[in-house]
Amino acid sequence: MNDQFAKDHHLEMDGEEFFVPLAPDASIRGNDLVPAENSFVALGDVAAVSNMVANLTRQKQNFQERFPNDISFAELRNSPSILVGGFNNPMTMELTRNLRFVLRVRNEIDDLQDANRRWLLHASADSHDTEDYAIITRLIQRPGDAPVLSVAGMGQNGTLAATDFVCVLSRSRR
Repeated sequence: MNDQFAKDHHLEMDGEEFFVPLAPDASIRGNDLVPAENSFVALGDVAAVSNMVANLTRQKQNFQERFPNDISFAELRNSPSILVGGFNNPMTMELTRNLRFVLRVRNEIDDLQDANRRWLLHASADSHDTEDYAIITRLIQRPGDAPVLSVAGMGQNGTLAATDFVCVLSRSRR
């Protein structure tokens, strides 16, 4: 919401985010809405990051949690990194866009080496499906670069399942 909407409707704002009490028959004009870019965090990604943090903590590994817009590609070369999320993580999308298996069009994974191979998710409109697909990728861009692990589902269930898989695998290798 923008400041004008709050002013026109005599709403008290408590900081950047506030809830607007709307009557069931009330409407909001499109120009009353302002996109909050880079502020969206998917609940599935929060749970996935939480699982990763718990796993790293159990292994007594140091780590930093960062948002994609708070880290540069150059920094990835110097520190091992785990990228969580797919379509909502621009860093994941950029680093994996030319690999063999890629996330496409919100509901598809394509095999760039075989045009006849793809995984298509037939999700319902209510987004309560648990079917999902994910890609786990370990990248080293150039010799001497730190490894990057990308854990990316088409949706939250895929990201969570991929994260669980990585965590179980890392515990079994100890």
